[in-house]
Amino acid sequence: VALARLPLVAEQLERGDLLEPFGPAGRVATHLAYWMITTTGSRARKEVDEFCQWVEQRSAQTREALGEAAEP
Repeated sequence: VALARLPLVAEQLERGDLLEPFGPAGRVATHLAYWMITTTGSRARKEVDEFCQWVEQRSAQTREALGEAAEP
């Protein structure tokens, strides 16, 4: 049993590792979001910046695959 945001489990659902017993009708929309917070100094570090860019790219790819609107 898992309660999770769709973007975090989309790949597992696609592979069949997780199942939605009620299908898309069982999904609940929410206004909640995740925020990536860094300090100015840490974002200046190459490895931190690369990680942040990777997270942003994966997030955009997942939203596109799920048909969700892009963030402003």
